[in-house]
Amino acid sequence: MYAMGLGVPQSPEQAFRWFQRAALANYAPAQNDVATLLSAGVGTRQDHNEAISWWTRAAKNGYAPAQVNLALSLLSHEDLAEKEQGVHWLKQAAKKKDARGEFWLGILYTTGRGVTQNSKLAAEWYRRAAERGYSRAQNNLAVCYGKGTGVERNLGQAVKWYKLAAAQGNGLAMRNLANLFAGPENAEPNYPDAYLWALIAIRNSSGNDLQEMQSLVDQLRPRISASQAVEAEAAAEDWIAQHPFSPEEFAGYPSADLEKLFPEKYAHKP
Repeated sequence: MYAMGLGVPQSPEQAFRWFQRAALANYAPAQNDVATLLSAGVGTRQDHNEAISWWTRAAKNGYAPAQVNLALSLLSHEDLAEKEQGVHWLKQAAKKKDARGEFWLGILYTTGRGVTQNSKLAAEWYRRAAERGYSRAQNNLAVCYGKGTGVERNLGQAVKWYKLAAAQGNGLAMRNLANLFAGPENAEPNYPDAYLWALIAIRNSSGNDLQEMQSLVDQLRPRISASQAVEAEAAAEDWIAQHPFSPEEFAGYPSADLEKLFPEKYAHKP
């Protein structure tokens, strides 16, 4: 209640106190929340060592989200033993069919961090997480299909998975889809669809990503007819109205961005 401000004034400090009470009673979700707040320094002091201690308790209690959080923290270190422990906890989460754990195993096999690089295994773990609806995995699986990495190249499958990720508010998937339709990897570019997705992506981008999509729109506009442009612009407005921007990674509280602790770039671009 205090975390979300439901019926009471929002207070990270009060939220931490109540999470801590439940954590001390060995309630694993609260142990994970305490660790996340300690890691981020929200509602309490920032203390990474204490955060790892609480994540470890929750992980040993079998709580998959904590297993993933602990793994990401350990994998951000260069110590071999800690990396091995990180891989262990990701695999434990994946055994519980946790989509985020499956996604991050895919990242490990893509980057070769803590494991032997293996593009086929990476694609398989992305697929498992993607089939559970995890948009980051859907985007990365689409990239695999678009490039033929770990799977046979299939642009139809790439489009399918990009669209599923985009429907969840994944801006990277929107940008990737616009670029896929525009080419040059696509043997038969579809400029009206590229224009459509670039317009959608503009509404879900910022900084350099926004500039990239604005530039793409400018490049595409002379390549399509006036009627195609009008049709695409109307379709973009309809799509945006039907898909409010609420990406899964920003849903819920607390939401310390643990991915920033991880040195490898996790977002796939084609």
